[in-house]
Amino acid sequence: MTALADAQELPAAVSDAYLRYEAALEGADFPAASLAAEVAYAEARAAAIDPEIQLTLGLNALAMAPARGRGLGLVDIVESSSELARLAGEPELARDVYLQGLSAAHQAENTVAFLVLQDPLIEVLAAGPILSDRERGRLFNSVYPHFFTEPLSDGLRMELEMERSIALGNLTDPVRLANLTLILRRDALLREDRGTALELTDQAVQVIDRSTADGIRAAAALVDGLADMLVTDGLGLTDALSLLAPETQAALCADLASRPVPVGPWEEVRVSTRSVERGQLGGVARVEFSVQDGEFVELGPDPQTSPRRDNRLVQAIDRNLSRTEFHTDCNGVPVTMTGMFRVAFTGAVDDHRGSVTQLSFRILQSIKPVPTPRVESQN
Repeated sequence: MTALADAQELPAAVSDAYLRYEAALEGADFPAASLAAEVAYAEARAAAIDPEIQLTLGLNALAMAPARGRGLGLVDIVESSSELARLAGEPELARDVYLQGLSAAHQAENTVAFLVLQDPLIEVLAAGPILSDRERGRLFNSVYPHFFTEPLSDGLRMELEMERSIALGNLTDPVRLANLTLILRRDALLREDRGTALELTDQAVQVIDRSTADGIRAAAALVDGLADMLVTDGLGLTDALSLLAPETQAALCADLASRPVPVGPWEEVRVSTRSVERGQLGGVARVEFSVQDGEFVELGPDPQTSPRRDNRLVQAIDRNLSRTEFHTDCNGVPVTMTGMFRVAFTGAVDDHRGSVTQLSFRILQSIKPVPTPRVESQN
């Protein structure tokens, strides 16, 4: 606090929140410390104080974010702190903020934030130099949340159900509601209880206000993977839609109309092991592709790769999409549209045993709508 105070006299709202943060941290009350750090940052932004101090407080709030758990706030901290770093002429810090944010989303079991931050992170990585060892470590820690493979214990399930019931009752945090729903939905699927999984989804989508940014993000996370859930029993998507509430049907159909949606389980891109063995320990690619009548046709003419031209990675994407099936639209019609494929990977040589090389990878990949070109206003 002294270092911050030396730079300028802080508004009382900022200094009071920061003092609460320090007191909570000293008392090992990390959730309270995280909340106070976030408030201090928000108050600093509202008061438009020195951007350097804003950035310091933003990085502090980001470091504490995992302690807050599954609620809203993380995406805003990451986006605004990264922009402050960019404006300060620190592009490497700007991308490190996104790497920290994705890692924090994993630690906090915040799938909503993870899905929101993944694509901007890949864009940031594509614009930067080769990943440093620290950045590669952060990327290795960026694991999709809620990827447990056994049903929850009865006690934990009951605890999460009670927390979700509170979130359903007050509706102040759609992100928390969606994240709790996703955990319990996966648990229900692992128990082969698809009816409960769909009911949980319907309940959340029906009450989330999709006129807000957080509501849109929360609903999008709930729709992700929903088409796969519907067709697991051999039903066509059109017939299976009747299992959903009208609000959930509308959200799912909007997603299916906006991008080619792969049928799960969607395989990861098979990165060239030879490239990693030869020292290429990371790479990023973004490329448009086309689908016609539900079948992959071709990649766009200008695939972008970083930190160098990487034909092997582009070829791996082509092979991945050639093996991928795509969901129909809500009328059962095979889709004809374009999409944007993004992928980032980091690899490591773990061990050499004779002629055998043991490698490990972390791969992030997504298919989203092709970005709409920005139209410059003319004065």
